[in-house]
Amino acid sequence: MAATIGAFYNFPVFAWSTVLSAELSNTQQYPTLASTSISTYTLVQAVGEIFRVFEWNEFAFFYAIVLDNASPRCAYIQADMDSYASSNDNMTMVYKRETTKDTIAQLRTALRRMKTQARIIVTCYEYPNDKRNFMAAAMDEGMTTNDYVYVFLQTAQNGFGQNPFWVSSSTTPDGRDAAIKKACEKVLIVDLQQLPDNIDNFYESAKAAMFQWPINCVASDCPPSGTNMTKQAAYLTDTFYMYALAVNRTIRQYPNDPNAYRNGTLIHGNVIGSFNGYSGTVRMNNNGTREPTFNVIGLDGSGNQKVFFIIERKDNSTS
Repeated sequence: MAATIGAFYNFPVFAWSTVLSAELSNTQQYPTLASTSISTYTLVQAVGEIFRVFEWNEFAFFYAIVLDNASPRCAYIQADMDSYASSNDNMTMVYKRETTKDTIAQLRTALRRMKTQARIIVTCYEYPNDKRNFMAAAMDEGMTTNDYVYVFLQTAQNGFGQNPFWVSSSTTPDGRDAAIKKACEKVLIVDLQQLPDNIDNFYESAKAAMFQWPINCVASDCPPSGTNMTKQAAYLTDTFYMYALAVNRTIRQYPNDPNAYRNGTLIHGNVIGSFNGYSGTVRMNNNGTREPTFNVIGLDGSGNQKVFFIIERKDNSTS
């Protein structure tokens, strides 16, 4: 809605989050919108690059939608997967299933029906327990042999997780953590580049700043002791910085135009460039969207998480 209003009044709109719908990258529909968030479509394009490198073609796609999420990533990604696969000869989706709230038994049934059709299984799950259940079901169906590869799509920036998803979060663990970890040797995770090493220092500085001018929070308005900052704070900070860069460039270009600072199309044209942000390297293209860096992560021979290779988008192309 804000982007539509901004386009109508030619007013700049800067969006922030980890990921946004690919629809917001349409510069004809939203010519004044810029964002430090990645487009979900670029994540799907990264998968396409993996398929190209390994010469894969047919695949199955499983996903779950979190409807109460402010940004339902997997809802966007499944639509982008449909669009991308239908327009690329090197990718053929032979099976697709939504598994929201499916039990392990239901997942097993779905995998059993699919197993004769594909050996490459792409998934999109937002919750660690969903990933764990999926791999448990695959293991129970005998589908964690060398014949199968699982590609998990995510934007969590933590790979298998600080607390790996194969570790049960239940108060009554099922004792399968080690077996599911072994099954995860068949998993590749396509994830956003990890946050910078100094991110914890930024979080502490951001928290301290809430007690200072101009916020000057008091009493119940302040974050409770021990509260952790969300990583969205890094994206918000980078968005403010990008906005300042674009406005300053625009004012320098049009010193005699008193309204240049609020001209959405002019400011949009000045977001192009790159800087080292708190959310990672921020590279902005002429669409006003961020060109992301993805890590492809798996487990090495010792069972440790490892980045096997990196996929970058530059000038709207993948490498």
